[in-house]
Amino acid sequence: GIHEHAAEGARIARAALRRLTYDNDTVAHVVKLVREHAYGDDREPSEEGARRFLARVGRTAAGELLVLRRSDRLARGTPERADRVERRTRFERLVGEQSHQPVTIGELAVDGTDLLAAGWEEGPALGTTLRTLLDAVLADPSLNRRDGLLALARLPSDDAGGP
Repeated sequence: GIHEHAAEGARIARAALRRLTYDNDTVAHVVKLVREHAYGDDREPSEEGARRFLARVGRTAAGELLVLRRSDRLARGTPERADRVERRTRFERLVGEQSHQPVTIGELAVDGTDLLAAGWEEGPALGTTLRTLLDAVLADPSLNRRDGLLALARLPSDDAGGP
């Protein structure tokens, strides 16, 4: 399927770039592009989907990836259905429009220090909570306010009936 094609391409790219002695950053970047180039465009584009795409691939790679996908389709030389072209064009527009929204943990209105001050302890649960908060903000960027995120980030002991 499409994911196996992308995974195999990424494996081949990694091996080839290593043989050619490219630096680790270049290898990682190209492998990411190859792995991500094969996402399907059968779903209806949405603002949230565009934000999740930006979160997954990063803002820098997003533009390159859209160009790579367009080039890959053109290189095949087979005509595309008009509805797919229209969906892809809408998705590309949405990616541009959503590129200013928060898509990384570092862009949240709270950070680990805020959670520690609110009573969290250091450890894996802190990172999990930040990822959960990012997921909520990807779904609804208006949630990216300090007070609202701290309310969403309930302490683990809250689940057991409070401290």
